[in-house]
Amino acid sequence: MTDLIYCVIIVAYDTMFLIAHARIIFRVKVIFLEENVKKTIISRIMLMAMAASLAGLFGCDEEKSDISGILMALLGSANQELTVRSISPKSGATGLSNNGLIVITFNRPTDGTFGTVAIHNTWETPLTYQDGVNCTMSFNPRKNILTIVGETDFYCGMLYQHITVSGFSDADGNPMVVYDDPSYNFITWTIASGVAWPVDGDTDVDLSAFIQIDYQGYLGPDKGTVSLDYVSPTAGSGTVTYTDPGNCAIVISDSVMGSIVKVYPTDPFIEDTIYSNISVSGFRDPYGDVVMDYTNAGYDFTTVDVPD
Repeated sequence: MTDLIYCVIIVAYDTMFLIAHARIIFRVKVIFLEENVKKTIISRIMLMAMAASLAGLFGCDEEKSDISGILMALLGSANQELTVRSISPKSGATGLSNNGLIVITFNRPTDGTFGTVAIHNTWETPLTYQDGVNCTMSFNPRKNILTIVGETDFYCGMLYQHITVSGFSDADGNPMVVYDDPSYNFITWTIASGVAWPVDGDTDVDLSAFIQIDYQGYLGPDKGTVSLDYVSPTAGSGTVTYTDPGNCAIVISDSVMGSIVKVYPTDPFIEDTIYSNISVSGFRDPYGDVVMDYTNAGYDFTTVDVPD
C-alpha cells in the first residue's frame, strides 16, 4: 500500500478552570511512520486537510496546537532559513503609542540568544536595540516571538522606518541572514502636553491675552478648534469655540520638543469671567493624520475685573 498514509494522532487534553469555566486546549501532534509517503503530493493534500479539520473541530489556534509549525516541518520547510515572519507595530500604522515596544515573530524557533534590531527615525538616526544596553529583550516559551521594551519611549509624532534584524540563530545554531526592510515604517502619535498660557488657575488675566497649547511631537499646517466654557456675571454662561478663519488667528510654530499652538481671539475676553473646561480638536500631524483630542475639564482662569 504505497500511497497509504500511516499516522498517529496524539491529542493531549489540558483542562484549566478559570472563573467557573472549563477550557480544553488540544495540542495536536502528527507523526508519520513512512518518510517517503510525505513527499507525495496526495499525502501533503491529505495532511493539510486533516490538520485543518482538527483545528476547526477542536477550536485550536496556531499558538495552542502548533499545527502551523508541524505542517511546515512535515512538508519539508524545516530546512528553511530563519527569518522574520511579522513585526508589530505593523508597517504603515499611524497614531501609535510611543511606549517603545516592538514585537518580532520569526518563521521558526530560535536558540534563545539575542541579536540586534535597528530602526531609523525621521532624521535617519539609527536606533539600535541590544539587550541589556538600551532595551530588554525576551522570548516566548517557543522562542519564536521576540519582545523588545526600550529603556526610553519613541519620540512623539515621529516617523520610524527601515528596520534591520540580525545576529539571531535558529534552534540548531544556524545564523540567520540579515533581515533588511527599507519600506517598513510607522508613525507615533502627537499629543497635547497641556495649556501653557493662561496658566491654570490664574486670575486677573488680561482681556487681550492669547491661549497657548504645547504639543509633544509636531503638527502639520492644518488648524483645528479650541473651545472654552465661560461663566460671567454680565454675559451669563456659554461656550466659545475658536476657529481660524472665523473668530481668531491660530499660529502653529515648532520648538525642540514639539509644536506650539497660539490662539489670538479677534474679540477680547469678557471681563471678570471664569473660563474653564478647555477642549482642543481637529489638528493634524505632518503626515495628515488627525492627532488625539485634548480635553482638560479642570482647567480654568479668571479675567481681570475692569473698574467702571
